[in-house]
Amino acid sequence: MFRALRIVILTFVLINVALGAWLTRARTTAWEEPLRVVIFPINGDGLDSTSAYIRQLTREHFRPVEDFMRDEAQRYALTQNDPLDVFVADEVEALPPRVPPGAQPAARCVVEPAAALVGVAPRRLRRTGSGRAHVRAVPRSR
Repeated sequence: MFRALRIVILTFVLINVALGAWLTRARTTAWEEPLRVVIFPINGDGLDSTSAYIRQLTREHFRPVEDFMRDEAQRYALTQNDPLDVFVADEVEALPPRVPPGAQPAARCVVEPAAALVGVAPRRLRRTGSGRAHVRAVPRSR
């Protein structure tokens, strides 16, 4: 009896997780509603000038991203006129975690360029031993 109940509960959980993942994918790729994008600025170098720059960031600074996505939506004949809604959040005080040594290339391609974009370090393209290129953050030269 207990085993059957456990199987029913686990099956229910599995179905809910699978349905949630499928709905998330369907909603983000259907483009029925604008995709909300929130920019979380991080002061990577801790300078007051960087904080001042972050405080003056507005949605207008990211208008080129919205324009690009609007042009691409027209190019791919999407019915959505404005596929993105970009918002700028307040400055994030904590730095993101460092990429662990030996992390998978996908983690290095996502985390390190994101850190570089917020001012931690410039991006640099480097070839790996497999011949594939990936982006890594390098120390900022002064």
